[in-house]
Amino acid sequence: MAVYLGAVGALALMTVLSAGMGYALPNLIPKEYTHFASALLFLYFGCRLLKDASEIEGSGVSDELQEVRRGCAVVQLVLVSCSGTINRCTAGTCGMLLGWAWWVRL
Repeated sequence: MAVYLGAVGALALMTVLSAGMGYALPNLIPKEYTHFASALLFLYFGCRLLKDASEIEGSGVSDELQEVRRGCAVVQLVLVSCSGTINRCTAGTCGMLLGWAWWVRL
């Protein structure tokens, strides 16, 4: 609860501070300068974001995606093996196998 209240409090404080700066700064500094400064900051952060994105090593599939694909393959294998004539016993077995595949998540 303390973390939640801290996060909400920080969000409220930042909202008040940014609204105050957005109101006070154009009244203290001429509008042309604030417009120019905001355009430069937007350009700076945009270029920095592009630079950071280009440096990310995205050589392959992430570990999480590989784990999901393995889990889907197991579930698909179970479903294929359970297809056909399903009686009550087979349906229970398929349910147990699907539950096991979900629990283990290879």
